[in-house]
Amino acid sequence: MKKLISFLLAGILCLSLTACSGSAGDAKAPIPCEPMEQAAARDAAGNSTISVLISVNPQIKIFLDGAQNVIAIQCVNDDAKALFGGVDFAATQQDYPSLLRDILDRMLAQGYLTDGDELRFEIFGPTEAATAACSRTSRDVVQQLCEKEKITVTASCGGGLTAHLKLEGVKEVPLGPDVLEVKEDEDGNIVWVKSLDPSNGSVRESFYAPDGTLLHGVTHHPLGYATYLWFDENEKIINEYTADPGAEMTLDDAGNPVSAVYKDTSGNVTGRADFDGGVLIYEEKTLSDGRQVTSRYDAAGRLQHEVTVFSDGQQAERTLTYYANGNRKTQTDIGRTGLVTIWNYSEDGRTGTATYANGTVETEYYRADGSLEKVVQDSRNASPRDDKLYTETVYDSNQTVLTKYSLLEDGRKVYTTFHGSWDMMTTVFQYPNGGGHTEYWIGNTMIGGIDSDGNVWGDTFATYNGPVTGGTVGVG
Repeated sequence: MKKLISFLLAGILCLSLTACSGSAGDAKAPIPCEPMEQAAARDAAGNSTISVLISVNPQIKIFLDGAQNVIAIQCVNDDAKALFGGVDFAATQQDYPSLLRDILDRMLAQGYLTDGDELRFEIFGPTEAATAACSRTSRDVVQQLCEKEKITVTASCGGGLTAHLKLEGVKEVPLGPDVLEVKEDEDGNIVWVKSLDPSNGSVRESFYAPDGTLLHGVTHHPLGYATYLWFDENEKIINEYTADPGAEMTLDDAGNPVSAVYKDTSGNVTGRADFDGGVLIYEEKTLSDGRQVTSRYDAAGRLQHEVTVFSDGQQAERTLTYYANGNRKTQTDIGRTGLVTIWNYSEDGRTGTATYANGTVETEYYRADGSLEKVVQDSRNASPRDDKLYTETVYDSNQTVLTKYSLLEDGRKVYTTFHGSWDMMTTVFQYPNGGGHTEYWIGNTMIGGIDSDGNVWGDTFATYNGPVTGGTVGVG
């Protein structure tokens, strides 16, 4: 059967679900919710990690935590409010699959969702992994509904990540004017799609198995370089390779790269790469600053060993090992001066620890999605050590610094909070004797402050009317 949905790149999941026509159950009463004030539910929604907007006729937005537990529900239109007793915001304590099944059952029973309809999901999570996991859950629940009720529903799951990475929306085949070419096998299954991204002029090739599973893709960028992606059975990205501009790629019949030759703008060869089954296993290249980098990868495309030779002849090395589950186990760095640093990571990928030559211990903490959450540097037992005995830096899901705490050699404690994209920073100093002061910074300029007695000098953010300038914040 010809596939109705095309899976594009960037981790989008969608599904065309088909069975014999049938009937739904009887209409149900509104979904029971916890007796929570709407204002409180609205506040809870603001603390969510993932949001899912479901649209058919009722539009319902579900707010989830990182474990896909429901935090709150927003009824976007009147039809949605009918399912939840007429409220705008509600709270219900269910896991996401259970709530989604309940919502779809009620939509079906009350005639909002019928045989042949299209059900749209717009899913936004902090990372690609979180978004893709929620997309798969949504797909599986709709699949179960179709099998139970003997109906046909086309479900599309699209969404976005953070401000610096945007996922493309899913489109049905034919995909409209942005599709350049589609190839099918002898049974009419779509096995290749070539499409244009009008926003940046890139051309994408998507390769599919006959059952519609996305295998790999290639994005050809206007500047001449290409990005290759490989996916697992759940269409999660498992490997990514970006060829340098001007690279001459040799591909096999399935579109997988076999080898690459890198050249500069004058046509001089600057490096090469070898692939096995489309996966990068070896690469050597000379960078514009004269560094020569040689990298070896395992069969899964993970970096195993890398040597960098600098223009002065010194070199640095990095060696990595991995757990059976694919997570990084150790990372050994040998610097240009021969200094060795060994990182040890937990099997769940949540922590990594290294002890430096002077005795400083650095620990990195990661979220479940792999993003860096916190870095702690403890130099209290180091020798020699600088003026910061202990530092703790916290990051948001975009890897932007939120807060920083430092314990200084003289006993002062420094609490720094970063505010948005203007490089605005508040630094609070607490003295060992109990006093202290607060400083206000914009960029690398201190605009004023206030001491513990309430005396103000210069400006605070509330009184400052000068220009806002960028710059590296370097205090605290």
